[in-house]
Amino acid sequence: MTASLSRVRGHFGVLGAVVLLIFFAILQKQVRELGSGATALVPEPPKFIGISIDPRIVRRFLGVRLLVADLIWIDTMIKSDIRHEEMPFTAFYRAFKTITQLDPDNLFAYYIAGLYLSVIKDDVKGASAILRDGVMRLESGPYAWYEAWKIPFILGFNLLYEEHEIEEGSKWIQYAAKMPNAPEYVRSLSTKVSTERGQLEVGSRVLLDFYRRIKDEDQKKQIEKKLVELTVKLEIADLNEKFEHFLESTKAYQFPRERAFRLFLQSISKRPRDMLGRPLVVNRLGRIEALKEPKK
Repeated sequence: MTASLSRVRGHFGVLGAVVLLIFFAILQKQVRELGSGATALVPEPPKFIGISIDPRIVRRFLGVRLLVADLIWIDTMIKSDIRHEEMPFTAFYRAFKTITQLDPDNLFAYYIAGLYLSVIKDDVKGASAILRDGVMRLESGPYAWYEAWKIPFILGFNLLYEEHEIEEGSKWIQYAAKMPNAPEYVRSLSTKVSTERGQLEVGSRVLLDFYRRIKDEDQKKQIEKKLVELTVKLEIADLNEKFEHFLESTKAYQFPRERAFRLFLQSISKRPRDMLGRPLVVNRLGRIEALKEPKK
């Protein structure tokens, strides 16, 4: 956000943008009061200024476009919370869509919006849409952000982990791996992203990176929950790989499924439960899975 604000140009541009945003804020407040009444006891959810502004109008004001985009960014991040709107293309998405329309060269905005929409807001469709916009910007010409590889990488994560689009998600992880400045772990993951374990490792990397970035305790708890889910899935994926190797190396596939499974657990000194204490079983396809706890 600090880097984005460094592009503010000229006192007249600042004044014009501030006046414009104040106007929209006052208008927004008046509409809210008319709609809810002054005696409302329960406050409404925060309303983002970005969804009230038409980028086509702002672009007519010379020298103001980038500043308005920056101020909408500030407003959106200050008002954002972990409330799930239970619908695609949330208000948060629409606010950041305005930002990227006003400032399409701000690649960091696509990355932050996609990450937040996917991990915190659970707006899967909104995340994919804004990240695809970011990839299109990358492909349209030169860019300056040295970590631009993160945009296709997060798009791949969202498609793999949230939308379960394995083929397309793998394509974008591999795309990110070929970009300048992509770290070694991205190149390594791109070679095994077609496997279940590889996909889960992509998810863990993204969540850990976001966890280190944010400060809000409620958001951290939400990511911790997702990380626990991924860790459990990684454990079971690892067990399945070892189980397949055990069956091949010992010819135990000739035994009844349950007996082969018990022998396998004994061979690795593993109790028949996952990290959360749920019973482990072998399903009809011969894959190890954890029994889900019955709903109370």
